[in-house]
Amino acid sequence: MKALTGVAGLCAAACCISCQGGSSTTGTLPGSRGITTYRLVAVDSIGMESGDSCYVFGDATSADFTSDGGIVVLDGVKCRVSFFDATGEFCSSVSIQGQGPGEFNTPTFLKTLPGGGFMIFGQEERKICLYDNRMNLLDEQLFNESNRLGPYKVYPLSDTSFVASFDILSAAGDSISNTILLLNGDSTATITRRSAPFDPDFAWQRSTAMVFTTAPDGSILVSDRSTDEWRISRFDQTGQLLASIERDYEPVRKSDEQLSDEMEHARQRYLNGMGTLDGFNWQPEEFLPAISEIQVDGLDRVWVKRGGYREIVYDVMTLDGEDLFTAVFSPPQWQGYYTWNLKISADGCLARPSQPDRYPLVYRLELVAEE
Repeated sequence: MKALTGVAGLCAAACCISCQGGSSTTGTLPGSRGITTYRLVAVDSIGMESGDSCYVFGDATSADFTSDGGIVVLDGVKCRVSFFDATGEFCSSVSIQGQGPGEFNTPTFLKTLPGGGFMIFGQEERKICLYDNRMNLLDEQLFNESNRLGPYKVYPLSDTSFVASFDILSAAGDSISNTILLLNGDSTATITRRSAPFDPDFAWQRSTAMVFTTAPDGSILVSDRSTDEWRISRFDQTGQLLASIERDYEPVRKSDEQLSDEMEHARQRYLNGMGTLDGFNWQPEEFLPAISEIQVDGLDRVWVKRGGYREIVYDVMTLDGEDLFTAVFSPPQWQGYYTWNLKISADGCLARPSQPDRYPLVYRLELVAEE
């Protein structure tokens, strides 16, 4: 792998270190007791190990439901967008590989837009591309500022307005801010930011970490990736705090095995990114984050993922924080235990294993009530 140098190399290595998964046991969230528990069970899948190339993914990097009820899959290895109908039958595919407008070599994420088109962003390409429902390019936004790294996450508010997170370095290079921005055409507004001194030990990343998503009413839900408190803050599009939801929370310690695995993984990632272990003083965070992800399903239900990795539990509530139910994901046993990425929407739920040892698949999930 080509070594990364300077600030960009440090940030890339830090991003690789912070995004890993591992085994864990989640704690019990007060307030979820007595709430109906459902299981998210895999009922169908798209993908195969070998055979018809239309169903063989290099990687199922991202997946979403299309506006007509089908499924669209972004393959970040083959740089291909594939469309399937509601039964999982292949319909068509489009290559987006390249370096020109609307093209990627390392696409990161795909999202169906409210109007039926699609958004794809690339973290390494540092751009967001918008397409119509036939994958014709409509617009491309580039982020070439030397002090702004990312985007790392992007969620749409509309077909043309987006909320994205960036790491922004100070002019002096001595501090860095994880900044959530509203991008609306040529205008940019800061929703919220968390800043810390920039240092080679990556302590700044723990101090600035946030998870966020957008809601149908146009608000933005944000949670600090805290290990000792449970809180979701709700902002309007000017960055004004509208409300906060808070819960009692008891910190959950990671297992010794996970801490050891994270340390070894981080060392290897740092070595791959920097070409040397000189300056590597990183230590794993001892406790799990209280909240590791937030999604809104389009039905004004907020899905709050607890801080575990292997055991995936969502506490589902209204936008005002009223408990509705708990959803537990049950991975297909043959797939083993991997880091799983779930897509929650009004059309249903999709799951895909991250870097599986076998072969990439996209699963359709159904909510089944526990008896």
